[in-house]
Amino acid sequence: MNKKMTLKNASVGKNLKIEALTGDYCQKLREMGFCEGLDVCKLSDDRCVVCSICNVKYAISKDLSSSVVLNENQYQNPDQSS
Repeated sequence: MNKKMTLKNASVGKNLKIEALTGDYCQKLREMGFCEGLDVCKLSDDRCVVCSICNVKYAISKDLSSSVVLNENQYQNPDQSS
């Protein structure tokens, strides 16, 4: 019932932590530099997903971005009231 937040459905500009890599392309994502525990920021969501990890920008397909599971509870911005 509780759907996991992925890089595909995360909000642009939100800093989150990578919780897990899933699916058939986990190894490819790791080779590219995606790794559990790293901070990721989604920069744009157009024809592909552009994100930043360790000051490196990546453009990946939306399909591939759905394999990056994020920890949405990791960062609670105290300046934002919910």
